[in-house]
Amino acid sequence: MKRCATAILLALVFAGCGSSATESAERPALARAAAPPVPILLYHHIADPPPGERNASLWTTRARFSQQLTALQRAGFHAVTLDRVWRAWHGGPKLPSKPVVISFDDGFAEQDAIARPALARRGWRGVLNLQLNHLNIPGGLSRAAIGRFVDAGWEVDDHSATHPDLTKISGAQLRAEITGSRATFRAQLGIDPKYFCYPYGKVNARVRAAVRAAGFKAATTILPGRATVADDPMMLPRIIVRRSTTPAGLVRLASRG
Repeated sequence: MKRCATAILLALVFAGCGSSATESAERPALARAAAPPVPILLYHHIADPPPGERNASLWTTRARFSQQLTALQRAGFHAVTLDRVWRAWHGGPKLPSKPVVISFDDGFAEQDAIARPALARRGWRGVLNLQLNHLNIPGGLSRAAIGRFVDAGWEVDDHSATHPDLTKISGAQLRAEITGSRATFRAQLGIDPKYFCYPYGKVNARVRAAVRAAGFKAATTILPGRATVADDPMMLPRIIVRRSTTPAGLVRLASRG
């Protein structure tokens, strides 16, 4: 009788463990299935374009930028980093109801002087996609500025060493721009970037494979749309914010893709 009771008790214990293990395995999958699409905004310059600037559409004025942030905030958006999105997609803490990633490419001085304080006033963090050869040059960012981003809780990601079209360079150059730049981030800045941003958004199968081989978790493109957990992590879309993008227009893009 005692042996029978013991067997029943053990069966119940193991059944409970099996149920718990199943629930634990299902929980991340359920979290990913419920994850909302996330708009990843792409900014470049936060300033007035100089006369004759060929890429003036990529310059957002300081006033317009502030209006856009206010519009996003009033619409209920909350800025998060790409790493927070990735962790939520893989069983980590849930995202806020209307997450948005606000990313800045290349590494321009006004991203430190204007964008970082503007997000800080709202309690928000951004993502800096740093092009290494923009360090310590006129109009670029200093190492001290990178420290200010890190101290403010920003994510600093890898945007290559010299910003070439990665689809048109040799294998050795490709490794230098991806694996080599990640090593330089670690050695010179004390940052280990987990995400990559393709220069000009140019990418093909060879480039994707090189980024994956370098150990990056995901990479961002300039393909339009909102990012979802179902996307190829090496091909996450972004929404380019242009000079003509109104605050209301940006809210619509962030809401609908």
